This record gives sequence, C-alpha cells and structure tokens, in this order.
Amino acid sequence: MREKERLIIERAMRLFIEKGFVATSIQEIASACGMAKGSLYSYFSSKEDILLAALRMYFQAVQSELMSFQQLGKEPREVFCQQLSYLLDHISSHKEFVDDQLLQQSVRIPEKVRKFLITKHYELHAFYLHGLQAIYGHEAKPYLHDLAIMLDGMLRSYMKILILNEQTFSSDDLVAFLLNRVDDLYQGLCANEEKPMMSELQMHRISKRVRAFVKEEEDSIAQLIHGMKQTLSTIPNSDDALLSIHVIEEELENDQPRYPVIKGMLSNLVGIKELETFVKELKRQMALK
Repeated sequence: MREKERLIIERAMRLFIEKGFVATSIQEIASACGMAKGSLYSYFSSKEDILLAALRMYFQAVQSELMSFQQLGKEPREVFCQQLSYLLDHISSHKEFVDDQLLQQSVRIPEKVRKFLITKHYELHAFYLHGLQAIYGHEAKPYLHDLAIMLDGMLRSYMKILILNEQTFSSDDLVAFLLNRVDDLYQGLCANEEKPMMSELQMHRISKRVRAFVKEEEDSIAQLIHGMKQTLSTIPNSDDALLSIHVIEEELENDQPRYPVIKGMLSNLVGIKELETFVKELKRQMALK
C-alpha cells in the first residue's frame, strides 16, 4: 500500500470515529489529508472504499501476527493461549474497530463492507475450531462448533470490559481462565453424552449460504465482463476495448482494486453502443458514478 493511501485511511478513520461514518464527507477527508477532493479520488472512489481498505489492512495485520505464533516445538494449548492473548491486547489498543460510532451504525454500513465483516466472522470461527481441535484432538469433533461458539461468546463479553477501559486482569490470565472453562464445558458434554447443538452438517450449510451470499455480487460482475468480451469478439477493430476490459479484470483480482482506474477503463468503452447496457450495469453494481 502506498504511503498516501495509508495517510488517507488514517485520517478518514479518525473522522469516522469522531463524527460517525454517515456524517463524514469525502470533502472533510480530503481536507484532513491536505489535498484536493479530486486528488483523493485518484486513490479511492468513495468513503466506503476507504473504510473497506482500513478493515482489510487491520485484519491482514492481525492474521499475519496470529500465524507467527505457530512455531515448532510449542504445545497446541500454549500456541492458542498466545494467539488469544494477542487478540485481546490488540483489540484493547484498537478499540475504534470494535466499539465506535462507525460500527454501531451497523444498519447503515455499506453492503460490501457488511459482506466483508460477515466473511471475517466465519474466518474467526474457523480459527477457534483449529485451535480447539489441536488441543482436544479428533475425538472432540462432534462438539467443536459448540465449543467455538461458546468460547467466542465468553471472549466477546470480556472484550466489552476491555473496551470500556475497566480492565482489572491481564489478557494472559483471562485466556487461561477461559480455556479452563472450555475444558469444563467439554468434559461436561462428554460426561453427559449430550447431543451437539451445532453439527458439522448444520455449520456446513450455514457456511455455504454465507459463501453464496458474498460471492453473488462477484459472480454477477464476472458474468457482465464475460458478456462484454463475447460482444467485442463480434466487433472488428476492438483490440483497445478488450485491453481496457483486461485492465478492469486485473484490478478486480487485487485485494484493493483501484476504482478510479476501473472507472477510467469503463470510460474508454462508453462510445461502443453494443456495450452500453453492460457498462451501465457494471457501474451500478460497483457503485461508480
């Protein structure tokens, strides 16, 4: 990520936290960065894209750090404890991503941001599953989803205390305490031979629906681009237009597509009557003016 993009993200997040996402304008973000509104658009096409880039940057940093704890020679419980302690400490020092005006306005969060957060929620569930299975082994598989859900619930409850700056315990002590409670839960489930609330099949169905929900928009855009390429194949002298579409495809494959570049490539196609409907629909789906 370029230094200017980082600056924009940092200044925008301050405004989102102070004023709320909805109340913050692109002009205010540009002014906070000491640049013209038009210059900001060369990096991000909307404040929604800035928010999404900020969240991606945050989650990528967390994921990279969590992976670093998986070193050879450490017991699974020790690794999982260190990972959870890191999560708690990181959240405590980055409260703006967890409990601020921005994410409290969940009803008004842009759709693509909401989809991103949903995928991260299920990635976190998978992270808990991996850690718990490493500790308890394959025989715990019937109860892993329930244990992961209960661990998540306990962690979130204590996170609220951390966020409110009322921390009266260390993250290491809290994690040790919570994993002991998970031990108790697992032993109780096994002793009583209770039927799991969330089976592997149930979670698979939920996960499948989530993936379909998130992928629906991506597939729709891919189909539009495919239709444009097919249409151009019937039009002579369309090499330049095909090149523009190729650039769009490359941008969409990036973690952080440069939407001003995509917008510029689409403007190259405006004069082609056969692509008029495709271009209009693509702009609508990607929220490009």
